[in-house]
Amino acid sequence: MLNLQNEAYVSSARMLMKTLQVICVPHIITAIARSRDFLVLYSDGLQECSEWSSPQTIVHFIASELAKGVDLGVIADELVNRAVDTGSEDNVSCLILLFQ
Repeated sequence: MLNLQNEAYVSSARMLMKTLQVICVPHIITAIARSRDFLVLYSDGLQECSEWSSPQTIVHFIASELAKGVDLGVIADELVNRAVDTGSEDNVSCLILLFQ
């Protein structure tokens, strides 16, 4: 079991954050969502796929699949599977939320 109170662990975690320049300050925006708008969250491994090289291509693909009536889970699976099948070496995950 990981003990977060352990001084050695805390010290090494701080050093790692400084070394990797990891931050924990989120970028937050506020927006008003309309019915049928969607939000997509994905790991950077998804963009290692040349087909999904930009956020715009990902959004366009999702919008076109939604217009055809394709299930959100199927769309997310397709994005992830294409990235993995084309050689993404990073972790690949995708979550799509559809506002009603």
